[in-house]
Amino acid sequence: MSKLKKLCPYILVVFSFFFTLYIMDKNCDYLLDSDVSCEMILGKMLQEEGGIISKNWFYSTELRVINTQLIYKLCFMFSDDWHKIRIMYTACIMLLLFWSYYFLLSRLGLEKYAWLTGALLLLPFSRE
Repeated sequence: MSKLKKLCPYILVVFSFFFTLYIMDKNCDYLLDSDVSCEMILGKMLQEEGGIISKNWFYSTELRVINTQLIYKLCFMFSDDWHKIRIMYTACIMLLLFWSYYFLLSRLGLEKYAWLTGALLLLPFSRE
């Protein structure tokens, strides 16, 4: 029983991760807005052009060099299915989020709480 108790936080993080990916898989077509669409299109263009800044993209008020389009660019290297790209992107962002959270808590000396509270961090609580 004590082994299961020790594994519980890890199981919760894995469950939260896959549960969020499942929700995203079933609903990502309804969670699409113009910002996400533009980032995906820019990521596709960057993948085709092979750079990190496109000469064929009309940037609005800011020049985005390090932003989500780089993750989309990497995802487009594995597939051309836009639905799968959203799922891969979500997985990458959640892994980066959890890693950042774990790094913060470990620097604060609170890493024993990272796995239990990290599970809550990965769950989809709202549309955003």
